[in-house]
Amino acid sequence: MKLCSKCGTNNDDQNIYCTNCRKLLPAPADDDLRSPSRTTVTGPDFEPQPPYAPYPPTEPKSKAPLIAGIVIVLVIVIAILALFFILGAYPATAKIEVIPDSVQVGQDVTVRISLTNDGNATIEVEDIEITEKNLGTGASVDLTITPGTSGWRTGTVPSGQTVVIWELTYEVFDLQVGSYEDKITVHTNVGDFTDTCTYSFYS
Repeated sequence: MKLCSKCGTNNDDQNIYCTNCRKLLPAPADDDLRSPSRTTVTGPDFEPQPPYAPYPPTEPKSKAPLIAGIVIVLVIVIAILALFFILGAYPATAKIEVIPDSVQVGQDVTVRISLTNDGNATIEVEDIEITEKNLGTGASVDLTITPGTSGWRTGTVPSGQTVVIWELTYEVFDLQVGSYEDKITVHTNVGDFTDTCTYSFYS
């Protein structure tokens, strides 16, 4: 409490002027302005809290598995492309011949299909597709020659050899008069090989 020196009235500590006579009251001592000291809480149930610890820094994930996966995919793609390149570029040549290439009705004509193997491995022929097109009418006929078909010689072509795979001789008749184009596709274990020839039958 603050005691007024003029009228003797007790005033609250926070008052600046006397509530009775309005005289300026003395300022409080420095000790009165200080904040009360903090009290340390202790007791059987009190457990001090540990100081705050930040989360440990997260280590960056390793990129090794991702890189390894990309490398494996690239190796597979390169292997597939190399396989297609090797099969597509295998040194072999198919050939179809019509002997002679101009035949009169009533005469015989021979159709011969051969394969030249310039590679270093034996080629196995699977089948032969032939498309015979009449150049005059535009009509075409598709034929598949398989092992065992009439005229089939062999399906094995050793390295460095030219082998006749299929050969057939027949007599030309009236209904066959016209100009023709034959296109063949020889299917083998190392790829497909094609050739085309033209010929004519006349009356």
